[in-house]
Amino acid sequence: MKPSVTICFAAIFLMTLIMNLIPSSVQAHTDNSEGKSKITAEAGVLHYELSVDVLELGRIVDLGNLPEMQKDELSDALHSNQTLIEDYLSTNLEIFADEMKTSGEVSNIGIEQQGEMNYARIRIDFPISELSTKALEVRYNIFFDDNDRLHRNIVHYEIGDKSGECILTSTERTFHLDKGTLFGQVKSF
Repeated sequence: MKPSVTICFAAIFLMTLIMNLIPSSVQAHTDNSEGKSKITAEAGVLHYELSVDVLELGRIVDLGNLPEMQKDELSDALHSNQTLIEDYLSTNLEIFADEMKTSGEVSNIGIEQQGEMNYARIRIDFPISELSTKALEVRYNIFFDDNDRLHRNIVHYEIGDKSGECILTSTERTFHLDKGTLFGQVKSF
């Protein structure tokens, strides 16, 4: 190989290496966001408390310039866009009782800080009569198809005498309360 060709390849390699080391001013989504859910019940109401990364949520629902906002401003952005958030959740977080879809209503929304991260904490109440006799199914599609395929949600539930945990992922989007087994829960972890 000629020395000029070797120098050209070395220059291209060096430039590629340098370009990969320089941080980009444009930041893509993280492709590994995590959420948490807590499901509880009382007197005919299923409470679903959802915590998701507020920056990831802001990629779906325009909440403004989130990286520049303080905690109070983030909370205000959630409140002023609550209808948009409810619309997104109504099609991406579905609860079925005996195979009948139930409609939930956001009863509380705010910001929760965990370490360095800010999470949108959203409580949704689903009125379900005779809850103790119903087979429940959760269909969780938040972020998977429109933002973050690697998102996962850790679910903790306490409903009547049943309690436990599971993980919802893009390949395991559905949770059946009446069909949850110890083996299935261990397998999901």
